[in-house]
Amino acid sequence: MSDIDDRDDWIDDPDLAPTEEELAEAEALAHALSRGTVKNGLEDAFPDDAFETAGLVAFSHDGGALSDAKLESILEGVFEEARPRPVEAPIPWWKRWMLPMGFASVGATAVVLFVLFRGPSIEGPVALPAPDGALLRAQAAAATGDDRDALDAQMGSYRGAVLAALEDRYAR
Repeated sequence: MSDIDDRDDWIDDPDLAPTEEELAEAEALAHALSRGTVKNGLEDAFPDDAFETAGLVAFSHDGGALSDAKLESILEGVFEEARPRPVEAPIPWWKRWMLPMGFASVGATAVVLFVLFRGPSIEGPVALPAPDGALLRAQAAAATGDDRDALDAQMGSYRGAVLAALEDRYAR
């Protein structure tokens, strides 16, 4: 079925708005008749015999003669379409690598400078307090199975001294 059969009311209403396909056909045919050539991309926009039929009708009207103004406008259009576009030269391979290599070298330099000039992050080992004799005696007594509570009390005070030394060092 064709588009005409699908639209039953086209005969009854001459003011019916044209479809997109009909508008594309009209544009392609108008361009082809005014220039004598079919516009690129519009070859399939109108029926095969439409261009030949319209050309015969136009030729029968004036014998195919064009006015000087029409020839000038066609010539200007041809020159405008034929104007060469500027060609961009390809970028040499070494220029494509300059920017990424520049960023990489700047980044590496920044890392080296940061590592060299940031100063030592740790000032040396932390001096932890040495366990006293009471802690050692409590450990020996707990090892033989004696007083476990004395070891817990001595370990609590020693842990407090170790944590205080670590806090002094790292809480700055």
